Amino acid sequence: MRKALFAATTLAGLGLSTATACPGEGVYRSIDSTLPTSITFVNAVANDEEYFSVYWLDYNGERQHYADIFPGRNVRLDTYVTHPWLVTMPEPGGGELCYHIYLPDRSPATVTLD
Repeated sequence: MRKALFAATTLAGLGLSTATACPGEGVYRSIDSTLPTSITFVNAVANDEEYFSVYWLDYNGERQHYADIFPGRNVRLDTYVTHPWLVTMPEPGGGELCYHIYLPDRSPATVTLD
């Protein structure tokens, strides 16, 4: 929980707030589906209540919810190099905080969320 509060404080310090876009969210969108890859998200948070939500940014740059990842769990997503993925975490009292936008590489990758 302490780590999550630190992360939330850090994110808030960067100007991110409830239900607002990540910096650059309006710029990122999926472009094509020609170079397949995969990305695995791992929730390494120790607090049983901390989860992350994963969204694909579609061809219009709109969020499409794909998964909620609870502590100790992971999700592997088959995707494409030009498909950005946005991760949020719940904000105490409701809403979401932007955690990060991930851009897949040609090589399959694992991202640890903590």
